[in-house]
Amino acid sequence: MEFLDKDLFEKDLESIALWLNVESVSHVHVKIKKIDISLFENQIKEMEESYKEFPLEKKRTQKIFDKLNNGEMPQPIYVGKDDPNNFIMEGRHRIVAFKWFGLNEIIVAEVSEYKPELKLETKHHTKSKPSNTC
Repeated sequence: MEFLDKDLFEKDLESIALWLNVESVSHVHVKIKKIDISLFENQIKEMEESYKEFPLEKKRTQKIFDKLNNGEMPQPIYVGKDDPNNFIMEGRHRIVAFKWFGLNEIIVAEVSEYKPELKLETKHHTKSKPSNTC
């Protein structure tokens, strides 16, 4: 994932670990993919409407837009795996900046709790036969 700002990615994962209520970022499974920005239309609209009441939030979005305009690569937004509503856990300012920038497809990190499958180990004991050597 060379396109990511590693420091920001780690900071985002710390926030996601809290959302998922897991011990640490090592318990977060991330799958990066591109999806159509239109899936977030309602959340974008809600965020933009909040700027009337919270102008500092609009400034934060503008900073992200300016970075995109200066050629910086977009960072992902974070949604829960299999969430039918695609609720944005992290990246609400980014998604609006992506819209302003004119992106149709965006980078999304689908996240879930990492649960390694439990593997039961069975030991096969074989009795050794006595040797018939003298």
